Amino acid sequence: MLGKLAYLFRGFQKEITMSKEVSIAMQLVFFIGFLALLCSIVYGVVAKDIMAEGSIMLDVYWGQFTFIDIYIAFIVFYLWIVFRQKSVLKNIVWFFLIMLGGSMTILLYLFLAARGCDNSWGKFIAGERLEKIKHE
Repeated sequence: MLGKLAYLFRGFQKEITMSKEVSIAMQLVFFIGFLALLCSIVYGVVAKDIMAEGSIMLDVYWGQFTFIDIYIAFIVFYLWIVFRQKSVLKNIVWFFLIMLGGSMTILLYLFLAARGCDNSWGKFIAGERLEKIKHE
């Protein structure tokens, strides 16, 4: 499978860099989004009855549809993580974190990916698999 993806990522053989400003902006957006969701979740758990309000949301069609929609998005994002990571254990951990933490966890992953990419779009997109893709 990586051989087929290598064709799509041929451009990464010539390093495509992002500016330091773009890297910092990405990290800020992802981290601020993470903190905003974390604060919202903590407030919701402390100040509201999550079981009662959750059951109301699941009683209506749009609530059910929203859950289906968002979990499909979580799975699609998770597939990108599987592509980026070599470690099966890391993949399993990220799967459970995303299914439990949702968008907050996705923003944390994006923050960590942006922080660790060394201003390289290739490394941001392909992660640990970049070197293998470059040589195929």
